[in-house]
Amino acid sequence: ALMKAGALNLPCALFGTAKAGKSTHLHLFNSEEEIERMLQFGKVFRIIKMEAFNNRSIKEMASEYAGAGVSARNLPISSDALGEKMKAASGKHSTKAAENIHIFAFKSDLCGNLILAAERLNATRQV
Repeated sequence: ALMKAGALNLPCALFGTAKAGKSTHLHLFNSEEEIERMLQFGKVFRIIKMEAFNNRSIKEMASEYAGAGVSARNLPISSDALGEKMKAASGKHSTKAAENIHIFAFKSDLCGNLILAAERLNATRQV
């Protein structure tokens, strides 16, 4: 809803977050208190693994987290295209359960292109 309303910087002001990149619409938290507050308003993920975005890391994430949801932000590849690329690269066996895992690939203003695996947190689960 915030994205549609154009209030893209509001979470930074309200929750003390930092944006991962100018147009990624992904926010990073600094404390457990911020995470607890944000759990009431949106989706919150804990980063499990993060690497530079390249063919090797795509293949590694695909095989380790087969079946995970995929999103591409502010990159010259769409989420659907990245999902197909990961599906083609994944092996038959996943080493980790992927039901609460989501893969994000995005352009960071500070670190360049990144890919990360993140676990979804919810309000009933301890952070």
